[in-house]
Amino acid sequence: MIDRKQMPAFHVQSSTKDPDETAVLQLVTDASARFVPKEFLDNLDKKTIAEVKLGDHVQRDMTVLFTDIRDFTTLSEQLTPQQNFNFLNSYLKHVTPIIRNHHGFIDKYIGDAVMALFPREADDALDSALEMLNQVNRYNAGRRRAGYIPIQIGIGMHRGDLILGTVGEGNRMQTTVIADAVNVASRIEGLTKTFGVGLLLSKAVVDALAPKHKYMLRHLGAVKAKGKKRSVEVYECFNTDTKELRDHKQATAEQFEAAMNDFRKGLFLSAGKVFSRIAEMNKEDAVAAYYRDRCTLTVVSNRQGQWDGAESIEVK
Repeated sequence: MIDRKQMPAFHVQSSTKDPDETAVLQLVTDASARFVPKEFLDNLDKKTIAEVKLGDHVQRDMTVLFTDIRDFTTLSEQLTPQQNFNFLNSYLKHVTPIIRNHHGFIDKYIGDAVMALFPREADDALDSALEMLNQVNRYNAGRRRAGYIPIQIGIGMHRGDLILGTVGEGNRMQTTVIADAVNVASRIEGLTKTFGVGLLLSKAVVDALAPKHKYMLRHLGAVKAKGKKRSVEVYECFNTDTKELRDHKQATAEQFEAAMNDFRKGLFLSAGKVFSRIAEMNKEDAVAAYYRDRCTLTVVSNRQGQWDGAESIEVK
């Protein structure tokens, strides 16, 4: 945060700005943009970081995207701190420009995770996610040639109202986003590990997509993530799957939907049989295998009690 008291004092004698003042302000603005996204300033209706005050905020409807690297802790244990540092910067250099190219901006980096915001159409966020997954595939090709282990990422997104603003105190503040939509998006990203897929989105994102879109979606039912009382309808987007797996998911779409309906009604035996058939048809269908196993476990344990149709998954 730039303290205006530390900036040179300028004495303007007319309506025309001093060239030196303009140059310094531009320098400060350009430098601060590397740490505070310009889009934050635009949303707060501020021209420079020097104009931002503690407590400034605005409410917006946006799509929140979270992504991180699968099993990064295991990967990082095999690297020195310097190698970790170099790897993260190499990875982020390949994937994060895609966010800006699709009208989004990065709110923060959290280790290997990235949180991004998309203030325009939900399609921007989904297009960005799909391109990021494709870029990771290209990035992995280079890693294989260099003898490195390929990486996988998970992406989750949700859409809703959020507050963009500044928090902290007079001598130390930062821009941040506060909203339940942020927590939900983070939980959905965590579910990609559970379901074994690369990209999950909430119904709120699906409902905001253009009516005639190009996305291949599969409804995975209602899920209660760790720490949440309300369930969220979750969808898988499988545009970046292999052709064989895409064809499989499209060919079994009606069967999967029927099995999901039975599952939500508590008809676990019949649902499990269909999920089992779907999983047997293609061993890469991790979602069908997940629900097959859940149905089997439920039938075997003879779970009693009220069933609200939402799968509870203990994942952060």
